[in-house]
Amino acid sequence: MKKLWINKKAIFSIALAGSIMMGAHACGNTDKDTKDSEDNLSIQTTDVIEIQDNTMYIDKNNQMIDFGVLNESEYKDIEGDNRYTILPGANIYYTDDYNITGDEIVHDLFMVNVIKSNDTYSYCLFPNNTYGYVNNNSLIKCANLCNGEYIMVENNKDDILSTNAYLYNKNGLYIDYLYENQICNVIATNGEYTLISLSDGREGYILNKSLTNNHRQINGYGYIRSGRKIYSDTDFTNVACSIEDDQVVQVLYMNEKYVEILASNSSDIMYVRSTDLESNFIVINLNTQIMDCYLDYQIAGSWRTRTGKDSIPTNVGADDIDWKATDWEFIDYPGSHAQYLIVFNKDGQAIHDLVGDDEWNYGDQTYHQYGSHGCVRVPREASEFVYNNYEVGDMVLVRKK
Repeated sequence: MKKLWINKKAIFSIALAGSIMMGAHACGNTDKDTKDSEDNLSIQTTDVIEIQDNTMYIDKNNQMIDFGVLNESEYKDIEGDNRYTILPGANIYYTDDYNITGDEIVHDLFMVNVIKSNDTYSYCLFPNNTYGYVNNNSLIKCANLCNGEYIMVENNKDDILSTNAYLYNKNGLYIDYLYENQICNVIATNGEYTLISLSDGREGYILNKSLTNNHRQINGYGYIRSGRKIYSDTDFTNVACSIEDDQVVQVLYMNEKYVEILASNSSDIMYVRSTDLESNFIVINLNTQIMDCYLDYQIAGSWRTRTGKDSIPTNVGADDIDWKATDWEFIDYPGSHAQYLIVFNKDGQAIHDLVGDDEWNYGDQTYHQYGSHGCVRVPREASEFVYNNYEVGDMVLVRKK
């Protein structure tokens, strides 16, 4: 390697001369001129230049680097897993006893072993068994994907990246940078890393904490209050319809952002915000005299009822549970006693058992004449279940269809 002794003005002159030569080439110089300029530029990228007490190296990017910069602070040995991915565009400085012997611009991703590092540079062993320095900004730690057995995730569909994340291949090599809010398909996880597939068909591993809660397959039912909206896309930009009356919908999948549902009376898949769908609710059907109790989107129990008789009917519509009590005596009806009482509308109508009541005709059509005074009478086990599993504010939907 040729060594030049030069001052700062001379360095500026070399750089300026290179610029002028490149400009002449662009304006249509002769082949000889072109060759001369290329030879001069080639010298510029391989020279060692000494300025006073400093030795400078001009790399393939025509950048000058001081030999001393590579050792500007104390290096610390890297212990344990020292595998790193070197990024395209990085400049490797090959060395011999801390002297730069050459440099190379990286064009592809590959793995290096970092031996020691300081705040700016890392001293590395490269795949071709050579050694050299790389700026730390060009290195990304490889993922250790072997901590624990991977388990296939069966009841998950699309998850959403909650944060930006690195994507790694099966060897732990960094391959891409993923931005938050992307949708991906979860395949398997070991608790720390999760194998995913992207919409473009690529597969890779990301840190499990970069995902929202696992997207669950529900195959159940949810409750939507009136005034909420149903969308045809997961970004909530296209409104399919607005809910005019509270309704129960079939739920397919869900995550923290959206819930995938089947639209009423069709097979079209629609979406609602996760915060707009309720999982715990009660549906009372006056025609069938059945009370269905839903917990976590699934039917947790069904019981026969006796609702209000035709002269004092149970109100049709949706209401919140207002309050509840145990060991309740009905003052207006001396001798009538309920072990569990759950009041759900403004008229004081409630779900309750009735101590001593003959339940033989619960669920039939005799309620038209011999029903309650508007309340929903149920067997003791049903009222106890509702009391223990539903809170004030949970929804009760009474319908007649």
